[in-house]
Amino acid sequence: MCNQFRGKCIIFNVETVRGMTRREGTERDLQNLRSLFTTLHFCVDAFTDPTAKDITDKMQKITRDPGLEQDQCLVLFLLSHGRVVTTMTRHGVTSIEHIYGSDGLPVKTEDILEPITNARCPAMRGKPKLVFFQACREIFKVGSLETDAIATDAICATVATTISSSSSSLYAISAASASLSQPPISLKDFVVGYSTESGYLSYREVQSGSWYIDAIVRVFSEFAHEMDLCAMLRKVNGIVAEQWPTGSAIDNSLRQVATHTDSLTKPYLFFFPGIVTER
Repeated sequence: MCNQFRGKCIIFNVETVRGMTRREGTERDLQNLRSLFTTLHFCVDAFTDPTAKDITDKMQKITRDPGLEQDQCLVLFLLSHGRVVTTMTRHGVTSIEHIYGSDGLPVKTEDILEPITNARCPAMRGKPKLVFFQACREIFKVGSLETDAIATDAICATVATTISSSSSSLYAISAASASLSQPPISLKDFVVGYSTESGYLSYREVQSGSWYIDAIVRVFSEFAHEMDLCAMLRKVNGIVAEQWPTGSAIDNSLRQVATHTDSLTKPYLFFFPGIVTER
């Protein structure tokens, strides 16, 4: 990307989720991301405590934005609680990832990604779409599978362990609604980053924010002028993997491993000129 104006950076920052623990420290993530991508010449649009409907409505609205024609890139961050729902039926097993709105209702991650695919958003066809999820990916099992609740006292884990039994209906996915016969959406020209591997927690510090977002901001700020996106994300993975909660002894059970998928069709993506300090 060579022009001064690159495109839009949209941030959904959910600090308070109904029925779940408050995500202390996420405001620092928002501030740092806003500063970083403004400096990288993106137009930053942030939404604090959106409901599930707010998130889906905004994603649908993006596809109708005439300004996308001029954009070189679209960047999206979702900061909230998250969970992977695994359902077993007689038709097989399906896993669906969710991220939560402030009203405590889940949004399927595919419903966030699908509106900006090449098929649904022609204005962004062939252009990079970068989506980052800062959320837990703890597995919640329903159907005929046994459920082992994962509970943790680890500081700032971005997972809700206090969901009441009455909310379990949110996860009741029938065989019909699972749509097992439909092919997955095509994510051509995407980079999708996750703060942790599927099945694991994602950690956040009250003072400095989440490990993953903090690493992204630090790496992009230092290396965006000389290193391509995927190389920077590998460096982010390395930093996150070496983290552990502030003030506690090293405990491998609290380790976190960030991950990402890449379906870009061009060999390298640089944020030229990045952030360069005058000397």
